[in-house]
Amino acid sequence: MDPAADGWQRSEAGPFIATIGPMWRKGQQEGTLHGLLVDKRHGNHRTVAHGGVIMTLTEHALSVLAAEILGQGDAATLQLDVQFLSAGEQGDFLIASGTLLRRSSTLVFLRGEVRAGERLVAAANGIWKIAHPWGAAVEKQE
Repeated sequence: MDPAADGWQRSEAGPFIATIGPMWRKGQQEGTLHGLLVDKRHGNHRTVAHGGVIMTLTEHALSVLAAEILGQGDAATLQLDVQFLSAGEQGDFLIASGTLLRRSSTLVFLRGEVRAGERLVAAANGIWKIAHPWGAAVEKQE
């Protein structure tokens, strides 16, 4: 599979994500999708995608969604619950997506899923803490 040929763009997501990548992204009207092509580097002892790889893809996709929802600003992951429902096989193109459940003045509640084609690989729920806007001064609390 060639993600670029299917309209996906490489995501410049930082040094940690680069270690498992490349990570891919594709804009959709209902939110940005994030993808990862599973290869032998991602395998666990059973040669399927390690749960940590699936969790990293999920957390990355939902963190980007939180940032998109906030517009200008940042959010930190407070909690992420992931349920593994099937294996990510070598050669699978995993696609992570998310939806907003609720936003309060300080928190963002998100739901996500990871699929390989029509097969649901993982489901997740998470909470993100809204941080200060990028570049804004942070008041030191004493």
